Amino acid sequence: MIPNAHTNRRPDRNYGSATSALQTASDYHLKPKPSVLLVEDDPVMVKLLTFALQKRDYRVVVATDGRKALEYLENADEPSLILLDLMLPFFNGYEILGEIRKKDLWKEIPVIVMTAEAKRQSINEAFEAGANDYLVKPIRFDDLILRVKSFMEIH
Repeated sequence: MIPNAHTNRRPDRNYGSATSALQTASDYHLKPKPSVLLVEDDPVMVKLLTFALQKRDYRVVVATDGRKALEYLENADEPSLILLDLMLPFFNGYEILGEIRKKDLWKEIPVIVMTAEAKRQSINEAFEAGANDYLVKPIRFDDLILRVKSFMEIH
């Protein structure tokens, strides 16, 4: 004998508290991952830095030359931070920094310069062009991550 659907129906219950808890959960929006624009032409550095940043839950966008970096900034959402090599094809890091600091929309983006150049003159030029920080390659990833995290918290 097949039971009648009406006889097996559970009595209506007040699920208000569960519903409101579900609504509260559905109204909760996760904060998007902070994004890092990595401007680097060395494929090994790109892989290492991308891995290190993604492992710590940053979204990484890579530009392998100065032209691609400026194109990305013109056409995409503003990154939370820029990691910028100075020696790049098409536009060097100083030129990119100059463009970043000229535009109102971009001038507050923190920029960490990464380069093999350790001369005092290069360091001064980078800061004068608008760099927020300067790392000499080879980079210790722990130092880089601490600095990235620090800038993300400030901005």
